[in-house]
Amino acid sequence: MGGQKPGSKAEILSRFPPKPTADILVSRFFNTYDPGIHIIHGPSFQQEYDRHWLLPDDTPTIWLGLVYAMMCIALQSYTRAGDEPPEYHNKSWEMSKEYGDLTTQCLMIADITQPITGMLETLILHIHAEYARSRDAEVGILISTGIIVRLAMRMGLHRDPGPYPSIPVFQGEMRRRVWAAIRSLDLLFSAQAGLPPIVRPRDTNTEIPRNIYDDELHENMKELPPSRPESEATPTLYLINKTRLIYKLGEAVELIDTLTCSSYDEVMKIDGEVRELHSNISPHLRMRGMDDSARDPSTLIMQRFTLELLYLKIICILHRKYLSYARVHQRLSYSRQAVMNASMQMLQHQATLHRECQCGGRLRNVKWFISSLTTFDFLLAAMIVSSDLYHTSKADPRSGRPSHAMQVWGIDRRDEMLEAIEVAVSIWDGLKEHSMEAYKAHATLSVMLDQLKKSRPARQAANGFQAASSAFPILAPMDDANVAPEHSAAMTLGMLSTGGMTPNSANMFDQRYPASMANLLNDPMGAPSTGLPPQYGTSSGPGGSENASSPFSNLFGANLFQNLDLPPADNINWVGNPPEAFAPSIGWGSIPTPLLKHMLTLYRMHGIPTFKARTWRHRTTFFQWTPAV
Repeated sequence: MGGQKPGSKAEILSRFPPKPTADILVSRFFNTYDPGIHIIHGPSFQQEYDRHWLLPDDTPTIWLGLVYAMMCIALQSYTRAGDEPPEYHNKSWEMSKEYGDLTTQCLMIADITQPITGMLETLILHIHAEYARSRDAEVGILISTGIIVRLAMRMGLHRDPGPYPSIPVFQGEMRRRVWAAIRSLDLLFSAQAGLPPIVRPRDTNTEIPRNIYDDELHENMKELPPSRPESEATPTLYLINKTRLIYKLGEAVELIDTLTCSSYDEVMKIDGEVRELHSNISPHLRMRGMDDSARDPSTLIMQRFTLELLYLKIICILHRKYLSYARVHQRLSYSRQAVMNASMQMLQHQATLHRECQCGGRLRNVKWFISSLTTFDFLLAAMIVSSDLYHTSKADPRSGRPSHAMQVWGIDRRDEMLEAIEVAVSIWDGLKEHSMEAYKAHATLSVMLDQLKKSRPARQAANGFQAASSAFPILAPMDDANVAPEHSAAMTLGMLSTGGMTPNSANMFDQRYPASMANLLNDPMGAPSTGLPPQYGTSSGPGGSENASSPFSNLFGANLFQNLDLPPADNINWVGNPPEAFAPSIGWGSIPTPLLKHMLTLYRMHGIPTFKARTWRHRTTFFQWTPAV
């Protein structure tokens, strides 16, 4: 609360600006305030404002604090939009701080523990002004939000006023608007701090505000008018759409953050509901491209971005818990697809907003919409994409478990994801001098990006058999007649420790392959009696050599295929008997002809029995492994 000793009401009233100045600042507030806090009834405020200038000594202290908070927000808007009038040039930001301190003193004099009229509205505007003052999250904002939530619940705002005839109709509707703003503060700031919100969905039944104009509301009304169609853009419509998504965000957080395991069916139920809400957003507030918004005001465009980002955030919160499991379990693949698509869209929106908020951009005068809450969501999306890329690149394709993960993203998609991270890092780099959170985000994502780039060359070298096949025409000169067959095969597969393939390194295995592989190629391990590696020379267990592991994997070293995107066994076009009928290495399958050619050379070189094969369309060879005999 500023830590200042509160003055007297007379002192605070003496610092109230003259009417011309107050008129300009109050008018500026109503033209630039965040429509998500549409909690001030314009006609009623106008009456109170006129009454103040007639009888200033009778004005309640809390009302003075409300106006000071409005003036603070108005002065901040001059600095953010860059349109300061001459009388406020280079001093509007300091003046806003002064009015913020006056708001604090009014709140302390009025005693924030008392549930009096205007207390919640003043607190909300004060918190909003303090939140907009910093680019980073402030713990004081979270604590103050907790005070507001508890005070609102003490005043009964978490219960819908409809069943209570003692609450006037006008006050009931305004209470719905105030509660909607408070739920938004509670959920968003709690999520930013990594904490559960104070209000749980089962604790409240307050309805959504109605889509009506302020002029249709007055203190003596007996019945609320019906809500107007949502094709009619009232000042309350943005608050209504945002509140629906906020309430659904509360349900998602309640489901996901529980200590007990939630049913996946419940997750999918909320997923369907939030997608339905998204599809039913009011027509003029639905997301559209910048080219399709050429005639729309910047405030409307930013409102669309805000609603879209809130929707994508709900999808991320719902499904990110299942991201790691979805790389293993087919049943959860929808969650991985959903959270990755949402994260990528958020990063695309970040790039668009960053571009349009620069000098000459269409959104430069409303860039204050992009705050610490928004940047937190962008960082969440970037970390989700980075984490999935990292774990995918480190997966072991021979284990069988990550086979589904290898099928989801192709090389083009992974390149697109990596490019999105690079763009995000560059954006954070431009903001890190002004924000500690941006500095941390840039540092964290830079580390992730470096790790992803290190694993990128190996991933692009071979993306399954199809990528290996497409790469062989580039290596065709290796089949020169002057090159020994075994060297030709080894170099083509990128496994020769001596030769001209790695001019910048004396040993290519230092870069990509374990040393055991070089030893294997340079010092054959074949057993004299059978021509097989030692562990394949004798029968092992029932079934003898037919139950032995494949000599193919051991030949190339134990860890070679950890860095290759081999297709899973269940995706090979098996012909004839299914693979389960044979030993692990026996069955019909397809493999690119160039790779097969060099495999045969290596097999002959080490005396390993080969297999039956036939060529189809000069491109693919169907093969059958034969038991080691």
